[in-house]
Amino acid sequence: MKNLFKKFIAGAIISTLLLTCFTACGGEGKNSGNGGNGSGKSSENSNNNLINGGILETQGDWIYYNNSGLYKAKSDGTNKQQLSSENNCYISVVGDWIYFSKGNPGSGNGYKGIHKMKTDGTDEQEIYSNNIWAMHTSGDWIYFSDQDGINKIKTDGTSKETINNTKVRGFTVVGNWIYYGSQSGAIERIKADGTGEESISAGGTNIINVVGDWVYFSVYSTSADAENGIFKTNIKSDYFDKEIIYNNSAASTMNISGDWIYFLAVDRLGKYLGLYKIKIDGTEEQELTAGQASNIQIAGDWIYYTTNDGLFKIKSDGTGKMRVE
Repeated sequence: MKNLFKKFIAGAIISTLLLTCFTACGGEGKNSGNGGNGSGKSSENSNNNLINGGILETQGDWIYYNNSGLYKAKSDGTNKQQLSSENNCYISVVGDWIYFSKGNPGSGNGYKGIHKMKTDGTDEQEIYSNNIWAMHTSGDWIYFSDQDGINKIKTDGTSKETINNTKVRGFTVVGNWIYYGSQSGAIERIKADGTGEESISAGGTNIINVVGDWVYFSVYSTSADAENGIFKTNIKSDYFDKEIIYNNSAASTMNISGDWIYFLAVDRLGKYLGLYKIKIDGTEEQELTAGQASNIQIAGDWIYYTTNDGLFKIKSDGTGKMRVE
């Protein structure tokens, strides 16, 4: 009854949600945040890259990325190899396998199934044939959303299960929990086995970054009197207890690394203002580059992002901007 009441209230107070550009085991109870599931996957950076479309993944000294085709290269840009000529997203590398969906992040039409191939580009296999909206690979399981809700399937294509029937365009998996923005406007989570569903906070979007016990999210509305900006809430806190980090604009894509939030600022008319960074305490705001910066991915000291002109990267201090060929 408590969660039903929360969902009703959230739906009443949040009327407009931002649909993002990719529209990308712990303890018990609400006191559990990050946790390990023993799978060797995933780091916070990997999780936050996936919530932004997952066009880049790192493993050791290799970077795997989509740039009108799937490529891998050393972190210094050498030894570049094309693995596929098709656009790919939600890229995860686990052991000797790359897991991905086919399509271009930002199309809004869903993506073509779930696939895997060896890290040398051989032995491509289809795991799931239907279109999906988002996916996240963790250990032996692939979590994905589609028109039926949030699902999971083994990496060998067996044991498909529906976790719940909530239709979401983006989610993140942290430990044994799946976090997502519901259609009612609440930020919710559910255990990977389908139990323990609960509401975390009123108001939010598909842009959800989870770091420790904190959930970071953006709220966007075209209404002049609506509350726009970047917020955070503690998993242990009250449902309506959220802290504002930044209210000069909303964020249409957001990624967190260390003490910094990197985001694409957007005004109430939907105009892209630029790629910014700000400390997680709301201080030291800095513009890194003007204009569009979608699908923000982080690899070491580099911030990767897409524009209508292709894939770019820039140092986290705003220097060294270049196009990725």
